[in-house]
Amino acid sequence: MNAQGPTAPPLARVVADDLAGTLLAGRFHVVGQLDEGAMGRVFIADVLPQRTRVALKILRHEYADLPDVVSRFVDEGRAAARLQHPNIVRVFEHGMAEHGIAYLSMELLEGVPLNMYTRDGVVPLAHALPIIQGILAGLGHAHSKGVVHRDLKPANIFLARAPNGTTEVKILDFGIAKVMDLASGIGGKTRAGAFLGTPSYMSPEQITRPRDVDARTDLWAAGVLFYRMVTGHAPFAGESELDRLNAILEHPPTPIDQAVPELGPWNAFIARALHKDREQRFQSAAEMSAAIAETASGRRAPGSGGGPAAKPSLAGAQVGGSMPPPAMQPAQPATKSSPQEPTVQAIPNASSPSILSGPVPLWLTLLIGLGMLAVGLAVGYEFAHLR
Repeated sequence: MNAQGPTAPPLARVVADDLAGTLLAGRFHVVGQLDEGAMGRVFIADVLPQRTRVALKILRHEYADLPDVVSRFVDEGRAAARLQHPNIVRVFEHGMAEHGIAYLSMELLEGVPLNMYTRDGVVPLAHALPIIQGILAGLGHAHSKGVVHRDLKPANIFLARAPNGTTEVKILDFGIAKVMDLASGIGGKTRAGAFLGTPSYMSPEQITRPRDVDARTDLWAAGVLFYRMVTGHAPFAGESELDRLNAILEHPPTPIDQAVPELGPWNAFIARALHKDREQRFQSAAEMSAAIAETASGRRAPGSGGGPAAKPSLAGAQVGGSMPPPAMQPAQPATKSSPQEPTVQAIPNASSPSILSGPVPLWLTLLIGLGMLAVGLAVGYEFAHLR
């Protein structure tokens, strides 16, 4: 080890995507792999000489010989770096390293993606509201900068534990859909999890005119996210990917109160959020956020009908452990934000449950007590699974 940190081996193993232990771009000491996707792999890395810890996204080696893809990856990283907002994961740096490796340096988050937030797929309304408001706040900022996500889905929404113990909503992977589109070389063709979007969350225009999407396609996806959070079901059902795409194009969304009768007051909101004609949908994240706040408070949102909105449930959301609900912050019309200092957080620790905030039902108190007793009986068994 020298004064600058550990001496890393040469990048001879890059072809195998094995970067653990290497030194990238002269200052990123790669600790190990964190995640993997269609376009790249995410590693934990220490930035030298400070030894601050970041997440490092590396474009997969099979795309290294495609100059247009590499250029798009770096360009999208540059655009993402301009998005400095509490509800968007921070991109600190983008560039090219040795052996033509394209990389993005990002804040390292502790927490869980939205698709792992509950075991049964349903998020109580009291928790879903701040989550969707955080998403809309982040989208509003991105849209004000001319950046459209195009692949908003639960896996791209991260619920991060902040140092003060609260939970923050973070949107991941801005611009990756455009990189995947270019890498595919198949234009408007789509498949789940790749290229132009994820079928269940794609707007009608994204299916039929993928080159003609704008910020309103993200708002459509946000509407689908909200529907799925509070019901556990998709608004457009189908046995196959093709069936789901056809339902999005040809059929109205299933009324939300058919899945959960208590959510009847949200029918008008869903009908507008998932209107086939984007001109009839919410035209901005701030407008959509205001409609959510009005419906949740019992006031009638523009264009809505029916009785007062149901009061949010206070039931806790299960996270294999649990997480407190995020603080509710409705989206505001986006303004230019001042640069913020990078915040580097700890490596995820899925085995460390946090404590539910808010009122706790008696049955849950008893359940927690039994759980604590079980933990006491399991002392000495280091690898026992908490349930």
